[in-house]
Amino acid sequence: MFKEMGRTNQAVLVILYVLRTVKAFEMEIIPAERIVAQIGGTLILTCNATGCASPSFSWRTQMDSPLGGKVSNHRTHSTLTMNPVSIVNSHSYLCTVICDERQIKEKSVKVELYSFPSDPIIEISPSLVAGEPATKDEHVIHEKDFFEDDSTNTETKIVTYTFQPMAEDIGKEITCVARLPIADMDFEPKERTSSQKLNANFGPQNTAITASPGNSPMEGDSLNLTCVTQSNPPAQIVWSKYLAEESIQHLIKNNVLSIPHVHFNDSGRYICEVINLVTNKTEKATVDIIVQGTTLLEF
Repeated sequence: MFKEMGRTNQAVLVILYVLRTVKAFEMEIIPAERIVAQIGGTLILTCNATGCASPSFSWRTQMDSPLGGKVSNHRTHSTLTMNPVSIVNSHSYLCTVICDERQIKEKSVKVELYSFPSDPIIEISPSLVAGEPATKDEHVIHEKDFFEDDSTNTETKIVTYTFQPMAEDIGKEITCVARLPIADMDFEPKERTSSQKLNANFGPQNTAITASPGNSPMEGDSLNLTCVTQSNPPAQIVWSKYLAEESIQHLIKNNVLSIPHVHFNDSGRYICEVINLVTNKTEKATVDIIVQGTTLLEF
């Protein structure tokens, strides 16, 4: 009796095992339901079938538009490859699977597109000149939205801003932030940023000459004339001297004019001319030098 019961239990277990190994016909699309793709990229949709020995696959758009991709069928799955993704791929794609010419299953996936391929580019006008109007791309003190633009074409958006840079703006960082705030779309990044340090050209300005040891050196002493100016980029400095007949004698191109041993004929008016070759601006400073002679005492 116990032997018979043991055989019966074993038979039941075998039947249950067989039932559990039989899979029903099912299908799925990967990614499921919704996918966000970037224009210019590659998108692969995969339609899988299980529980069917020889499934038959077909793809179409729900609007019966061209697929805009390449279909590749395999034994248990089919792929639809879009490379590159373009605006024509903005559809809901339907995969149909037929099993044994009797069972049919369908699922769809919605493809939504965006284009945000690179960081913004900051372009500064040929040269920023302090105190003069200039333009640069969108930055943190200026903002423009394109929400009203319903175009589905990929476009390059350009925003310009005019401001007057000052000398103290040199070294400051300007930042351009571009955002793509599309609601309910899961993609990254939704924000791209570029930064650039500002290098405003200015000057020359506040040009002055200092004489060491002074404007009235003794004959035989050394004399250093130093020309100081503010300029970006650094200015070119040219020294010259007025002659008696009101002509000009050009000397050296350096910020320091050094005379190791001055003589009486070194007296006169010295001119420091500074030239900013970028801004094409010039400024001058002058200094009068009178060389003193040694006085001899008579007894």
